Amino acid sequence: MSQAFKVGDRVEWNSDSGYVAGTITRKVTTELNFKGYIRHASEKDPQFIIKNELNNQEVMQRGATLRPARKNKSLVTSSR
Repeated sequence: MSQAFKVGDRVEWNSDSGYVAGTITRKVTTELNFKGYIRHASEKDPQFIIKNELNNQEVMQRGATLRPARKNKSLVTSSR
């Protein structure tokens, strides 16, 4: 069972490039066309639209893939 996240929560998730953080802007509990893809969500298995801190793009993630973001911790670091 995933944690009960809400709009305004800062969360992180594992992406292809490592952990990324963002802020939840919307909780989705019904089927939704998001960026050309049908996303299935329900009250028991919600999805969240999140504003990515790295590029300000909106992404959609299942609640089960999210965890509370670490405080005062930059998740992406430069390799230089």
